[in-house]
Amino acid sequence: MSNGLPAWASEMRDLFRAGSTAQFILHGNVFDVIPAGGKQHSLGSFLDEVMFETFDVVLHYDRGKGIRATKGAEDYGKWLHEFAGDEMRTLAVERRPGPALELLDRYLLRTLNLRAIGRGKVPGIAIVIDFAEFVVPRGDPLQLGGEFSGNLVKMLSWANDPSILEANIAVVLVTEGLQNLDELVVENPHTAKLKIPLPGEEEMLDYLNTLAAGPIKDLAARSEVQQAGCSAAFLGRAPGRVRLPKCRVPTGCSKKRLPIIAIWKTVPRFTRRVRWHEPPHRPRMCCGRNAFTRTTARVATKPLTRCACHRLRRTSASARRSRPETSNISARD
Repeated sequence: MSNGLPAWASEMRDLFRAGSTAQFILHGNVFDVIPAGGKQHSLGSFLDEVMFETFDVVLHYDRGKGIRATKGAEDYGKWLHEFAGDEMRTLAVERRPGPALELLDRYLLRTLNLRAIGRGKVPGIAIVIDFAEFVVPRGDPLQLGGEFSGNLVKMLSWANDPSILEANIAVVLVTEGLQNLDELVVENPHTAKLKIPLPGEEEMLDYLNTLAAGPIKDLAARSEVQQAGCSAAFLGRAPGRVRLPKCRVPTGCSKKRLPIIAIWKTVPRFTRRVRWHEPPHRPRMCCGRNAFTRTTARVATKPLTRCACHRLRRTSASARRSRPETSNISARD
């Protein structure tokens, strides 16, 4: 972390301050907690209280809850009353993407007009669209319908509009996977794609320290391992909980023993990751056959009994040609 911010948050801040882009796509581990200021925040809370701390208005939207003003509700409510009048209550609970994005677009247009004429203070606005895959999903616009095409056009216009880039306006799309968003949005050069990675050992230890200092003060008494080793246990590196069995390799193999790391039943089920790795040497060094072109990872519940290259050598040539090469998880006999 730099300046107390995760790497992706620091990059997001630098890009926005430099005026490079005003639209961001956050993807990856978007449902995890984020440590900041001695607290654990959800992604929405982290954006409101840390990233958009100096913004006057922060609006969140998703198809389940509609538009919500987490900051600057007075300014947004006042404009909504002037814009809609008696229909204000109906528009305030609008959940459909088309009318909701049209409402947000009108609000941004009003802010840009105030900035153009230099009338009064122009508020800084941040728009966060959660579950963006349900607003601009991937697919053919002709098959999805005209409403989704309109949503796509608005997203592209917000990203490509130079007036929004020059103003204090930021748009954030939150999704778990980029493959779920429309290709035009993902491949737009004016949109920054930032991946939130899974937590490492340092982040896990910070989370445990936060729990020990707050909600679970007797964490050390409840835990079977020391607090300093808990994060390593989650990653499968706890001392005394990792066994390194040796697999027997047939005679003639240049690599006599193959270490295999396995996490046994002492690690909780939800953190158990049993991974078997192919021999670190190339098969051509072992038996003269270039059986693999890349290293594959396999999952098993018992130790290996033979080297993968020898196992392939005993397989007929026709079977090898019919077997597709893959890097996915596969079962052993």
